[in-house]
Amino acid sequence: MGRGRVRAVVLSLGLSLWFWKSGERSSVMSGVSSGTAAAPHVPAKGPTAEPSDSPARESPRPVRKATQAGASSPVPHLISSDNPGSGSQSAPAAGVGSASVVSGLRQGRFPGEVLVNPVDGLQYAWIPPGAFEMGCSPGDGECEPAEISLHHVTITNGFWIGTTEVTVRAFRRFLQSPQEAADDNNRPIANVSWNEASQYCRWAGGSLPTEAEWEYAARGGSESPRYGTLGSIAWFWENSGGQPHTIGMKTANVYKLYDMLGNIAEWCSDWYSLGYEGSSEQNPQGAPSGESRVVRGGSWMSTSREIRASYRYGYLPQNRYPQIGFRCVKR
Repeated sequence: MGRGRVRAVVLSLGLSLWFWKSGERSSVMSGVSSGTAAAPHVPAKGPTAEPSDSPARESPRPVRKATQAGASSPVPHLISSDNPGSGSQSAPAAGVGSASVVSGLRQGRFPGEVLVNPVDGLQYAWIPPGAFEMGCSPGDGECEPAEISLHHVTITNGFWIGTTEVTVRAFRRFLQSPQEAADDNNRPIANVSWNEASQYCRWAGGSLPTEAEWEYAARGGSESPRYGTLGSIAWFWENSGGQPHTIGMKTANVYKLYDMLGNIAEWCSDWYSLGYEGSSEQNPQGAPSGESRVVRGGSWMSTSREIRASYRYGYLPQNRYPQIGFRCVKR
């Protein structure tokens, strides 16, 4: 089957969940799709479903400015994982297990320390403060114009970031949707807009990562385009079989982060701009305004060229895409 036909089939499949609309929970049909990650419903055709990891094409309709709706949630405690100091890169646990409670949100004790957020049940790893070169990796001949401006960036405060993308199970928990024994529960959620992803992260006590935080965490100190060999770290078009996969099946980076490259592309908090002109050297927040939001990491639909730490592109924040999900940070 040709690539275009496979993508059309993927877009024709969908799973409907409960989702937020205009600040209220609204119900849509729910079900299970065996071919794609479970997600809120996305139309099979039309401008809201654009199966490409290339920069977003301008919509023929007016583009709304995105906002983060809803009141902020109290910051939840984190819970120690079963074996936070082992350095193991085995697949993350699905639940809290026999973890002990840590009093309040605190700095990590060491890079890659893993705790569990009891709100969404997902593991988060500690990323220490530091500096790195953001943008096109030295010697990378595949960089596009939006990546070219290599510049020094300092992250002055450490943060916790999800060791995996947000899963279908966690998103159902957010929506207070009945938990089902579905095969896709440990797959990453997709077909969620930037607005919906932001609401989830606020509920979990955090936010979407900035683009700089995302790249800093993804690189894990590496200056190479990827933090490991392509096939060992990422699901992409050549090995994905035309679908996303269960979290944590590929090799993690040094911070114990899985699928930072491939599987599902990830929303960041920044507005997208073509290049880094005017970007701050400390804790950059991205462009002050725009029409698209930054997406990073590439996905199961991406070519190998797009599975690189510096590859960046933008998508319309009010739309849903079958290859885009997210992970959260807690500062």
